[in-house]
Amino acid sequence: MPVSIKANRDGFRRCGIAHSDQWVEHPDGRFTSEEIEILSADTMLQVKITKKPAAPATPPSPGPQGDAGPGDQPPSPGPQGDAGSGDQPPSPDKGKTSKKGGK
Repeated sequence: MPVSIKANRDGFRRCGIAHSDQWVEHPDGRFTSEEIEILSADTMLQVKITKKPAAPATPPSPGPQGDAGPGDQPPSPGPQGDAGSGDQPPSPDKGKTSKKGGK
């Protein structure tokens, strides 16, 4: 479990760490259970043991459109047609001709 520690005096050392006078959260596994007992018993330190949030008892509810199964997928767009079909604006070089051959 993560442990948050705040020292009454900045730089106070215990269990191999100089503790801050601001709350610092240490990750799960940073201290052994014996070290947590030592830290908690020290009057120069304030120690909070943070419990991990419990997993939800029920699965999360589907989004506003519901749970889409394989047959519920919207149809995929067909092959792209001519740029003039209104689907997409024409590309800037569409319709321009190159002047090759000297004419």
